[in-house]
Amino acid sequence: MARLPVFATVLLTLGLAVPATAQVPDVSGTWNITTNADLPADGGTCVFSGKVMIEQMGASISGSPVLKLVSGPAACPPLMMASLTGTVDEKGCIDGMLSGPLGTSYFNGCPDEGGDGWSGDFANETGPYAGAGGTFMAALVADIPTLSAVGLTALMVLILAIGGWLLRRRAVV
Repeated sequence: MARLPVFATVLLTLGLAVPATAQVPDVSGTWNITTNADLPADGGTCVFSGKVMIEQMGASISGSPVLKLVSGPAACPPLMMASLTGTVDEKGCIDGMLSGPLGTSYFNGCPDEGGDGWSGDFANETGPYAGAGGTFMAALVADIPTLSAVGLTALMVLILAIGGWLLRRRAVV
């Protein structure tokens, strides 16, 4: 009889000693991105800005960023579009690859100290801008609550009802 509690205690201790798998943070959503890409040929810097919708499945992320040129020399492309794939770790750091008409770039970044965005660097390995690299900053776009069609209809009916009630009340006085 005394062996059963000891056996159960050993099993429980071993079960508690097994480390839990780390959870990766949810980074899905729409992100504003700004990049500074240094061109090796002429030494200029291209500044791009745009958005990417990040989708996440476990630790894997994907998206299709579209960035427009904000400033830079004539050698800068007017638009950057690519397919993004990568992973996110339990600290929120990302590693990934961008592949598109301008070549293939590898990037990595980690959350900023305030936790409201990422910053990191990238290097273009192939394509017409091979050798270019730079930094990026990304900030999550806050979701703005909106009403559905049913919600808008209900709001309109409510406003009309209150307006009618106020007009009747005013007419009686």
